[in-house]
Amino acid sequence: MKFIKVKLKDICTPKQWKSLPISALHENGKYKVYGANGVIGYYNEYNHKFPTLAIACRGSCGQISLTEPKSYITSNAMSLDDLDVSKVDLKFLKYALQKRGFNDVITGAVQPQITATNLNKIDLLIPEKLEDQQKIAQQLSQIEVLINKREESIKLLDELTKSTFLDMFGDPGINRKKFPIKKFGEHIDYIGDIGSNGSNANISANLEMLDTEDYAIMIRTVNLNANDFKNNIKYVSKKTYDYFKKSKINGGEIIMNKIGSAGKIWIMPYLNRPVSLGLNQLMIRLKELNTNYLYYLLSTNYGQMIINSKVNGAVTKSITKGAVKELPLLYPPIELQNKFAEIVTQIENIKTIYQNSLTELNNLFGSIAQKAFKGELDVSKIELIQKEQEEITMAIKLDENKLIEEIKKGDFEASKYVNEHQNYDAIKDMVFKLLEDGKLSQKFDAISKKIILEVK
Repeated sequence: MKFIKVKLKDICTPKQWKSLPISALHENGKYKVYGANGVIGYYNEYNHKFPTLAIACRGSCGQISLTEPKSYITSNAMSLDDLDVSKVDLKFLKYALQKRGFNDVITGAVQPQITATNLNKIDLLIPEKLEDQQKIAQQLSQIEVLINKREESIKLLDELTKSTFLDMFGDPGINRKKFPIKKFGEHIDYIGDIGSNGSNANISANLEMLDTEDYAIMIRTVNLNANDFKNNIKYVSKKTYDYFKKSKINGGEIIMNKIGSAGKIWIMPYLNRPVSLGLNQLMIRLKELNTNYLYYLLSTNYGQMIINSKVNGAVTKSITKGAVKELPLLYPPIELQNKFAEIVTQIENIKTIYQNSLTELNNLFGSIAQKAFKGELDVSKIELIQKEQEEITMAIKLDENKLIEEIKKGDFEASKYVNEHQNYDAIKDMVFKLLEDGKLSQKFDAISKKIILEVK
């Protein structure tokens, strides 16, 4: 596979389009609007007929969106217009730019930005043959579809847990089931922080965090947020671990930030090794209160409200041990709490399988991408299923949900979906089925003299 060097400016035209006021966006707009972080709303006009790469150029610079046909790209994203599709595949270009990154073209310390001038300086190594690019893009795209499905499955499992909580306990802010209210302190067996081990002077004298592997992990917010306890880790020696005996962590405790993102909570996982509590955190062990129930209670809007009511500070937020003990909690029968926890465990077991699969898929994507852009991927073994140049062929597979969504917006055009995968008869059959199911209705439009479809 032969590679050639091209300048980005020679294969497309980076352009910043006119922005839209927030007031112009509305849910019933026909076309998606893309900003720095993807879709931000809908609008009744579009400025890009065909799929286009949009690169976030303000704030979260460098995020790349592949827009849908007939979309509006705002000034917060740089569109790569007029792509020379005879030389470069659109999806391949997306992956090539993601692999390259944009760190060297981002300017501005206070307000990061990417300008068209700087984008024009970008050089890329790409396969000379367009078909090779398409094969690479196809391979990566197939894995990316699986990654997105796994992420969606994990999100749905999280929603299932939340809906199960509401089914079993109701909205805690309303408390229609009339559960008793108790102070959190009644069910705290132990609450402590690193300061529980002595004076500030003694803490400073005995605390030494290490970057290299040692006896124990010192758990930090960065690890809890990422649910990653293998990377970006701080360690402590056995001597330090033993000194901070009042903040040793076994697993299963509630960890709460006490400064910064004060009140944010996690359930500490079991890491099967010595762990010590980090700075600016509280460790809470419970009695006669189920940990899973408490975690999801405090994750509800009601839970966040009562936590925020105890947080102090305008600039630097903080919460004290005393304030935590005063939190008013709904206390359902412990048997019901435990039943909920059993369901959570089952859901979490499935979620773990999905997360492991997601990790494997991400690793596979990274491995193939690395080989592809080093020229080590044998593309001769990849069968090109379909030419996926959306700039030329606007055929998109239709499903029921997409059909209903487009009919709602008045944007349904059967011609877009007629290709070798899905012909006119298949679309007609789908419409008739939706009519029979009562999801669509027909009416005669006197102005156009046509029968039009409406979503019920």
